[in-house]
Amino acid sequence: MKECVFCKKFGYEITKNNIRKWYDELIIESNNFVVVPALGQIIPGYLLLIPKLHISSISQLNHQLRNEMCEVLLKVMKMQSACWSRPIIFEHGSSPNEMSSGASIEHAHWHLVPGNWNLVSSQSNSVHLILSIDEFFSYFYNSETYLLISDFDMKLHILLNERVPSQYFRRNLAFAMGKPNKWNYLKYPFTSNIKKTYEKIETFKSEILST
Repeated sequence: MKECVFCKKFGYEITKNNIRKWYDELIIESNNFVVVPALGQIIPGYLLLIPKLHISSISQLNHQLRNEMCEVLLKVMKMQSACWSRPIIFEHGSSPNEMSSGASIEHAHWHLVPGNWNLVSSQSNSVHLILSIDEFFSYFYNSETYLLISDFDMKLHILLNERVPSQYFRRNLAFAMGKPNKWNYLKYPFTSNIKKTYEKIETFKSEILST
């Protein structure tokens, strides 16, 4: 199995094997999680919440790690709301043995994108409405492959048993933004937006995180 790029960049051993670029600078770090700008920053303020532990979906977090993740998530959302807008969240969650969810990196991460974006096809008939993150973990702990997306009111929607192309939600986001051909983060890293993200957060970060 190929070595995980997120483990090399953001895992527990990063000080021993650090391959991070300038755009991988940590915005928030806790004992078990990091927050960084998304490469492919199609919109400024687009961040990733990543566990240091190598798992293939957020649903595999144990109870202790869930609580820590939620604390980090609240800080990130507060920061994004102050700098840009309240975010939506999405994830291509995969089972440990199957990578068919549309994920392009085999390491769990939540995408947090400022703005009120509708990224779920109206044709989908497999959406489960989950009212809270706690409910998500109750029903989908260590789940098989799924797609997760929140709406602007933080209600979570779970799509099961849907085979989708790589970077599915990013494709839909690019289309919604009028940039339908620029969904691929490797081809279109939008590094100028990453610089804007760092600059904007630096202005507000200490004030927001201290309260």
